[in-house]
Amino acid sequence: MARAAQPGQYEVPRTSMTSDPSPQGYNAQVYNPQHTSSQAYTPIQVYSQPDDSTVESNLRLLQQQHSPQQTEFHDQYPLHAQLQAAAQEASGDTSSGQMIHALPAMDRIPEHKEKKRLVRACDACSRRKVKCGEEFPCRNCVDLGMECTFERALKRRGPPNRVAQEIKRHKVDGHDESIPVSSVPPSGASIHLIAHSAAVHQMVYEFFTHVYPMFPFPHENLVLNQLAERKDLEDKEFLVLITSMVAILATLMPRAARRALQNDHPGAIDALIMRCVQICTKFRGPMLPKRNANEAATSFFLGIVALHRPASIIDFEDYMQDSLSIVRRAALADQGMDQVNSQLCKRIFWAVYGITRSMRQRIICEDPFPFLLKSQLPALPSSTDDCYIYFDQIHPQPEGHLSLIEGFNISTQIYSGYHDLVILDHDLKTRPAEVDAAQQSATLQSLSAYLDDALKSVSADLVCSLAPGWFSMPLDKDSSSAENIRRGMRWEIQKVDIRVALLTTRFYFTERLVMLVGAHDEMLKGEWIKIFKDLKELLRQSTREGMEPVHYIVAPKLEPIFASFRDGHLGSVVEAEERNFILRLASELFGSHS
Repeated sequence: MARAAQPGQYEVPRTSMTSDPSPQGYNAQVYNPQHTSSQAYTPIQVYSQPDDSTVESNLRLLQQQHSPQQTEFHDQYPLHAQLQAAAQEASGDTSSGQMIHALPAMDRIPEHKEKKRLVRACDACSRRKVKCGEEFPCRNCVDLGMECTFERALKRRGPPNRVAQEIKRHKVDGHDESIPVSSVPPSGASIHLIAHSAAVHQMVYEFFTHVYPMFPFPHENLVLNQLAERKDLEDKEFLVLITSMVAILATLMPRAARRALQNDHPGAIDALIMRCVQICTKFRGPMLPKRNANEAATSFFLGIVALHRPASIIDFEDYMQDSLSIVRRAALADQGMDQVNSQLCKRIFWAVYGITRSMRQRIICEDPFPFLLKSQLPALPSSTDDCYIYFDQIHPQPEGHLSLIEGFNISTQIYSGYHDLVILDHDLKTRPAEVDAAQQSATLQSLSAYLDDALKSVSADLVCSLAPGWFSMPLDKDSSSAENIRRGMRWEIQKVDIRVALLTTRFYFTERLVMLVGAHDEMLKGEWIKIFKDLKELLRQSTREGMEPVHYIVAPKLEPIFASFRDGHLGSVVEAEERNFILRLASELFGSHS
């Protein structure tokens, strides 16, 4: 029997539901990123404290029979001493005087108090001789934008331990080159390694608002519930997943991460991303008991981080290969995979496919996909939101409710048209004598026609004019309108992503045709006009606020088109005034968003 869900939580049952689920099963207003697990715990047993009211009343009765000297005694000594002295005097004990004279000695007996263990200070606080907090990173390092590390060696008082020295000497002689990750404090693994709890919860909320529409994994409702239950305390895989989500949010939308951290220092975001990568490196890898969709998502996110940080393209390729290998092994190892992991694996596969295809349009990178026919590619994921996907079945998306996965699938279908060109390039490498220019031209022209029909059957909500006004509205997660504003933001992100995918793919196909038939072909002139009109419409309908969530994904894709405008390659199609207008709009929209 499935465990009963707590009020306001989304529970994924392991057995079938008897009725269709309601989209209200998950309510973003119920999920409170400010909530921490410590607020949910109450003591199992309440221990009562000693009640002195009765004793004090008896003491007052005794004191009424004594001289005023006892009043001074009452003010001078603690309650337990007064009670003992009064009892001795009332019983006529002759040693009472000795007891009264001995009271100062009793007061000098120190009460036993458990000493609080001092927290080890980080390297920066130790050098600055200031108090270091218990959180990680500490508040001092966050305020100064410094990396909070624990790399210095611990000082040990007294003579050296001969056994420890012998072990160290043996390691040196044996050339032990193991290097521990020392930037993680010697405490329990939890989200506090990333930042304080409220900031992490807020950044996860921002991730599902701004990053999830482009890369719809992991399962939103499961992750939010598990984070509220503090699964990070017991599951390193979940901790690594949350860390990678924070890393990609800080990479793609640094301003959202700054808001969550409440830190405007220039180096705060770089320090956060570096810390997240170090945590992932420490706690993930083959030692984890299971390599499932969440692990594949972690590799994908780290690949995007490597692509947009000072890292080589090889790191990006390695992470994408690792993500694909996990997805393939999971599909082969368990043919009876549950619906949640099955859908996530499909989304991750096509996300890797789309990002690598767009990468090959701009720079040379290794193709992570072997030579596959279209029939060998996996099916697209179901156009169903996460709140309708359960472990054993998928409930239908209600009519009139547009799924976020539908927009993701449209972008994927645009890039899947690229597959015929991949096969053509493979033939050019393996048997170039058998592929002539006419065959190449015919393939490219058919792909251009495929793009013309790509949006004909798409929902009008995803191809209508952009409405960037959603991003100017304040997103207060606790307000009644928060979910509606958040939904509008997500659709706008997907609309921009779809248009950019269509625009850049058409530009790439047209560039390939130019190399075959020349720039003065009449058919090519029509393609250039389509590219110019689509680009102009996209830029005129956009705002800086609307472009911010997709800036680091969209700007590199559009850069080859802007470069062709700057170089004057479209002089026969676009007037100089129009060309300068496009470049000015691009500069305003894609300026620094850090």
